[in-house]
Amino acid sequence: GRRPPPLADGAPLSVCSRVMAPLFFALAAATSDGAPPSAGGHLALLPGAGSGWQSARCCSYPQELLLQLERGAELHEVEVAVRGDLAPRAVDVYLSRAPAGRGAGAAGAEAFELAGTLHFSPEDPSRRVPTAQRARLKLFALCSGQVRLRVHEPAASGPKNPYKQVALASVELWGREDAIVASEGGGAAARRSAAQPQPQALSLGGELGDVAQVLIELGIPLDLVPTDEEELRFAQADAETRRLLAELQRRRPRLVEASRLGEAQQLSEHMEQLCTLGAELHKLRLQRERLLGADRLEEAEQMSAPTEELEATRMRLAAMYETDWWLEKMELPE
Repeated sequence: GRRPPPLADGAPLSVCSRVMAPLFFALAAATSDGAPPSAGGHLALLPGAGSGWQSARCCSYPQELLLQLERGAELHEVEVAVRGDLAPRAVDVYLSRAPAGRGAGAAGAEAFELAGTLHFSPEDPSRRVPTAQRARLKLFALCSGQVRLRVHEPAASGPKNPYKQVALASVELWGREDAIVASEGGGAAARRSAAQPQPQALSLGGELGDVAQVLIELGIPLDLVPTDEEELRFAQADAETRRLLAELQRRRPRLVEASRLGEAQQLSEHMEQLCTLGAELHKLRLQRERLLGADRLEEAEQMSAPTEELEATRMRLAAMYETDWWLEKMELPE
């Protein structure tokens, strides 16, 4: 499977989300299709399962593709790969939202909301071999089961693309399936709740509760909404990183309330990086303790360098936000 991207310091992004997994989907509909029938059919856009999708010759724009998920999901990431010579200028990503009282996936029930736009650059005309481009949209939003891609006109036209076509090589959706339990029928939802406890991410109290509920109703991405799930989300990080994460988490509501959503999104991404970093630190320290207990001193000493690198990255991120945690560390005697 695909490995997540590395951190800035080269440490692998190996933890922080057992909840995020690739989501299976089928290409349910397209406004045009210039590929031969054997090119992959409804699985054409799945990585490794087909040859992608290509628009018909001289088609009108925008083109639209409808992706059908197996069930409702919380979407965390959308990645689109295109072929350079047929790259579209942009791809808009829309997620279906089932209206209250209608089941997820019910026919005619979905209304689509724009989640974001992926942009692509024109192919260098001097290249003889087409190159691949990838663009990734990070988000935290509910989807009732369908994703609509609105594909815009080619990023460039010329002799290599005389019919002004566009093509998508593959689409990857990442997230958490079955997140929209509340949209199911009352009896079914009740039976599922009794059989399997559901996360209480939206069950907020205190001074954050009213704010969070309003933000959710406005469609603010879930990852920007303040929650009290720190113990669940940060459990694998070491104690010091958990303290820093808790302080940063308390800052997000103020950013969102002030409509500084870009800063809130950046903070969320840095918190995810810290979550992974803290888990790596915890793992390294446990490994070092085991080696010391086995009197394998040289091997234990080798744990020092990667540990110091991770700690330095954590300190840089803490300093970026001028956290109390960082100030406390700076005041410690040498």
